[in-house]
Amino acid sequence: MYQWKLSPNWLLSGLILLGIIPLYALPSSQIPIIWFFLLVVDTLIILVIADFYLRSSAFSLEFCFFIFVFQNILIGLFNPRGENLSYVAWLLGYSTLLPVFIILLNLFRGGGRKLSYFLPLHIISLLFTAYILFLFIISDAPFEARIPASRNAISIILLFYAGYLRPTFSKRDISSFDRFMPLLILAVVIFGYVELFIFDDYFWTERLNIDYVASAKNINPTIQSSAPVPSDFYTPIAQRYYRRMASIFATPITLGYFLAFAFLFILYATITIRRPPIKLMLKWIFLLAILGALFLSLSKGGWQVLGVGILFYIWLRKLPPKRFSHVLMITLLLGAVSSMIGIGLFWGKGTTLELHVQGLLSPLTSLRGTTMLIGNSLGSGGTISARLGVDIPFSSERGAENGIGTLLYQTGFIGVLLVLMIMILILRYLFYNLRKLKSDIKTSTFLLISLSATAGLVINAFYQENSFALIPASFFFITAGLALNRSLKPSGNQSGISEE
Repeated sequence: MYQWKLSPNWLLSGLILLGIIPLYALPSSQIPIIWFFLLVVDTLIILVIADFYLRSSAFSLEFCFFIFVFQNILIGLFNPRGENLSYVAWLLGYSTLLPVFIILLNLFRGGGRKLSYFLPLHIISLLFTAYILFLFIISDAPFEARIPASRNAISIILLFYAGYLRPTFSKRDISSFDRFMPLLILAVVIFGYVELFIFDDYFWTERLNIDYVASAKNINPTIQSSAPVPSDFYTPIAQRYYRRMASIFATPITLGYFLAFAFLFILYATITIRRPPIKLMLKWIFLLAILGALFLSLSKGGWQVLGVGILFYIWLRKLPPKRFSHVLMITLLLGAVSSMIGIGLFWGKGTTLELHVQGLLSPLTSLRGTTMLIGNSLGSGGTISARLGVDIPFSSERGAENGIGTLLYQTGFIGVLLVLMIMILILRYLFYNLRKLKSDIKTSTFLLISLSATAGLVINAFYQENSFALIPASFFFITAGLALNRSLKPSGNQSGISEE
């Protein structure tokens, strides 16, 4: 007779629900630092249990993605109205600490050995982090503007190393991650269709308190809805406003990035894993459902990332390694040239695209002398600084709404050069290890998908500031780190790169 046994994974899942989610309820006391400390300790205990007891190197990343996807809903769902909005800011800051926790845990378990590979990437990442710390110290911008500006600046580094510094990444871990991500993607897609076509805007404000979360982020409510939902829930098209899919993220912009990544990830699973015809057909239906959700999110950034990603996927499959330097140059040229074309097409048209292209052009024409090299100080420009900083205007002159423009205004050409070098090296190493491991279909395809998705995000950084934001960038750069981690074999002479 079959006896059902309680798996340790179920026990750990129960611990998460009992230990993490209730801590999203704001404390009634006036000492949020203690409550925040309890949340941090609880998280560390769970991650340590997972890594040491379950020996699961994939779990902490799965947990991180879960928090990133559900963050806004958890904050809104468990927080009553009338509490101090600064408490919500503490919770939003908690998401920034997650990749830091994972990196520290990885180093403690021996992940530092991975730093002997891809050495130029690690050196430049360290230089850029030190540069941001230097700018943070000398900046005259308000402290509450410097904190999120520095987080956005180094988010791609934190995310990449959270994935790359895994001490081990066994076949069991790979299988676990490959099973977890489709389930997470499915939850996002299903809820997206339900919230858009079944629920109304009052569901967001009365059930999930999303207006409270938006207020904590200093996002104004839209005037197109009777419910005070965030302004990005609606977008104008041909002088009419349309409701956008927001799904679990409660923001169509982040949803668009996630869906672009999700399409490429499911494409990877569809290509590499042999399935019966019925299951294969379900996979393609799933891909169509993701595309439909992406369309309904009306996310320009998501479509651009996906379009470039598919283009690179087709292009790179048979590209000779010696030609990859051309790919890198074309990648950056595509970003710069497409921005210039965007300026010509949309300048003076009053569209949101005009804001994005102005955010790149204006800093380029306004920087002079010292500010051209090191910028105008960290926290002095960009959309996030304008929302959270004191007396910092939302202005295209300061790079608002553009990733490269924001970085250029705040950190100068030195900062932009270092970030582009980091991105180029990640793409370069992904490509050469893809060629080196082409006999391993599963790993090489994962490298190719990660390379294609990351290339799309790099080009999108010439348009949108969200390319550098922690949560939108997380899925791309954590998986890029995992892809390079997978390419390292546990034995044999491994230089980290092959340019045969």
